[in-house]
Amino acid sequence: MSQSDDLLLCPITLELFKDPVLAQDGHTYERQAIVEWIQKKGRSPITDQPLSLEHLYPNHAIKKAVDHFENTMKSKKYQYVLGVDVKKKAGRPLFQSFGKTIFYAEWLPTKKNRPEIILLKIDGARSKKEASFYVDLSRHPHIVRTYGIVHEENDDEDDENNAVMLLQEHAPMGSLYDVLQE
Repeated sequence: MSQSDDLLLCPITLELFKDPVLAQDGHTYERQAIVEWIQKKGRSPITDQPLSLEHLYPNHAIKKAVDHFENTMKSKKYQYVLGVDVKKKAGRPLFQSFGKTIFYAEWLPTKKNRPEIILLKIDGARSKKEASFYVDLSRHPHIVRTYGIVHEENDDEDDENNAVMLLQEHAPMGSLYDVLQE
């Protein structure tokens, strides 16, 4: 992810900002994450300069950009069209197993300041039910975010065996299992 693409993500948590604050080092962090960092280490995670809790200020510009991004998601009613709103990146799938395939994806038109995304394709008779669990779980702050369902032009809403494609944030650190193993 380039610097211009990650303005909405905290450099510590790699998650979309909820309460962005500007620190003395000139960088923006999620308030809770940088408070914990300063209490443990006392220095900037980016520049290594000393930081203090007294010099954290709300970053209203970043909060406004995150709110705009969130409102854009809501205005789409969490429904996206492949080839119009998002597209699969060229190349092989990131992961593939029976009934599930994960593809790298990107926003259309190409938008800076948006989180990296993937497409999760779920096949099978119960794919729509499983997809609804992903959407419901994405409301939890420690679960990978699901932005909505991606439709292809040839989608048949009445066919229960159709695959469902979900638009999700890309978890750059891999699965929780991978992180816990390190």
